[in-house]
Amino acid sequence: MSPSPGQDGIERGYVIPIGGAEEKLSDPVILKKFVELCGGEKSRIIVIPTASQLDDTGPRYVA
Repeated sequence: MSPSPGQDGIERGYVIPIGGAEEKLSDPVILKKFVELCGGEKSRIIVIPTASQLDDTGPRYVA
């Protein structure tokens, strides 16, 4: 994972698409790295659930 290139002096962010099984099958390595990049567990993060047939997908990620 690396930030996309941007203009000189302007730090760019990250886009980290995560599949639905990230936290279900093993240690959620990608989710942990995502939280770290966001500044830790106290960070404010927006989750945009897409392509899910489950109504509770978004609320499941609320901490």
